[in-house]
Amino acid sequence: MQESGGKQPQTQLETVKPLLKYTVYKDESEDNPIHSLVRLHIVVSGILDRENLTALLRAIYDEKRKGPFKYHPDDPDFSIFAYNDQQRAASMNGNWVAMLDGGHGNSEPKITVADELLASLSQKPEKRFGLTEEQRQKLMYEVEGCQDANDAAARRRYANNLDKQAEVSNQGDEDCATKIRKRYHVSASNYSKIATEAIEKKWPGPPGPDDKTR
Repeated sequence: MQESGGKQPQTQLETVKPLLKYTVYKDESEDNPIHSLVRLHIVVSGILDRENLTALLRAIYDEKRKGPFKYHPDDPDFSIFAYNDQQRAASMNGNWVAMLDGGHGNSEPKITVADELLASLSQKPEKRFGLTEEQRQKLMYEVEGCQDANDAAARRRYANNLDKQAEVSNQGDEDCATKIRKRYHVSASNYSKIATEAIEKKWPGPPGPDDKTR
């Protein structure tokens, strides 16, 4: 295990049980005097349901718990995030379909499954407001990308004036949403509904500024 830093996406396919396969998208594990940490972002394929995801994360935890850990073999920390595709893995931002956390000492790790997202993956995409689900996802992806760029510009320009920074950032975010929704011929009220849908279904957004794999 590396002592610091992330790793690039893995191409080797790993299997834990016949119904599920996964690849390691990003490995942020560390083993140093401060802590021993297993932090993985994985992309899962196969029959995704609560039972299989729970079994997969538990199997990975049981295997990784064996170490070896140089510094804290009795108290490593675990964070394993499972995504259903690489786009969600790239955006991160809580877009996991399941996660495992904890496992300090002899305590049991906690496994959480995003049931709403899991259910949405099996639903047939529907057309709303004149847009397919793929088009609605693209709309929100473009809005978020525009807003990220706007927020970054506001932070650079008004680094020493937080009030002005917030004012410019908020106005710019609103302008981004208005400009892009109009290009898709979506009203303000329908845009709000699409934005809510994006949150409920955990649609992936642009990669975060700290993501080095894209």
